[in-house]
Amino acid sequence: MYLNHEQALIVKVMVGRTHEFANRRFAGIVLEKSYEMGLRREFFDLGSTTLVTPSGRKEGDSIFAPGTLRPREDSWPTLAIECGVSQSLARFVVDSHWWLANSGGEVKIVILISVSKEAKSIHFEKWETVAVPNPRVTRANPHAFRATPTKMQELDIDGDVVTGAPLRLEFEKIMLRPPQAGEGDMVFDMQQLAEYAADLWSYNQ
Repeated sequence: MYLNHEQALIVKVMVGRTHEFANRRFAGIVLEKSYEMGLRREFFDLGSTTLVTPSGRKEGDSIFAPGTLRPREDSWPTLAIECGVSQSLARFVVDSHWWLANSGGEVKIVILISVSKEAKSIHFEKWETVAVPNPRVTRANPHAFRATPTKMQELDIDGDVVTGAPLRLEFEKIMLRPPQAGEGDMVFDMQQLAEYAADLWSYNQ
């Protein structure tokens, strides 16, 4: 990821199959949930597409977009997933801020997945942009509120113990329209998350 305004290059270290399984398995579950709601032709998995902006370029681990409302190649996703194995959580926070700050509010949800093989633990964070009061209202910056990347939820899986569930992806945020009959939020309950972790550890024995 290259940030023009900071003249900095952040190198993402790919750590092999654990990273890819953790990322693609979760992305696959997201896609399965969209299919269950009949969204096969409306909600698209765009993989690790690289986005280029005036402030830099970014390749997400997995990104998703509603094809009916954002059909162009250069459109922003509504959902981004960032995954890492045995890496600093601070780096993920930089990732989440990039998506939310540079998209001008078009990226609605960023999911961070941090995997520790040694501890057999998985940490999830859900980030969104939230309007918070501006403590420094001035003539040059008169807005009473400012858009701020904000952590909305944390969830942990330690072994087979899940805390913080369920994880919810709100339908209107990722699809940009109200749900119709048979549609609704994507909810990842305790059992689904425990199975996700069990599959990951089984694959990496």
